[in-house]
Amino acid sequence: MGDADSAQWHALDESFGRDGSPKKFLMCYFYVTRKSYEKTRSFDTNVAAMIMRDLHELHFSRSYSKFQERKAEVLGKWEGYTQLRKFVSYFRSVCLNARVWRWQCYHT
Repeated sequence: MGDADSAQWHALDESFGRDGSPKKFLMCYFYVTRKSYEKTRSFDTNVAAMIMRDLHELHFSRSYSKFQERKAEVLGKWEGYTQLRKFVSYFRSVCLNARVWRWQCYHT
C-alpha cells in the first residue's frame, strides 16, 4: 500500500515484481482524501463537502461493478461544475490511473 509516488511504485515492482507472481498495489485511501482536500479547500464549502462525501461513497463500494457505476455517476456530477474541471482532471490522472487506482475497500 502506498501513494501515487512513482519512486515508491518502482521500488515495490523491483522488489516484488521480478518473480512474476501476481501482486496488487493498493493506494492509501487517506492519501486520496488528503490530496482531494488540499485541491478543494478553496472551493465553496458545500462543493468541497460533496466531493468528500462522494469519495467516501466510492471508497466503500462493495464490488468492482458497483464502483464503476458510482464512479460514472460521481464524475458526471462533478463535470457539471465548471470550478471542478481542473480537479476532475487531476483526480482522473492521479487517483484513477491504471497503476494505482485501487483505494476501495473491496480490494482488501
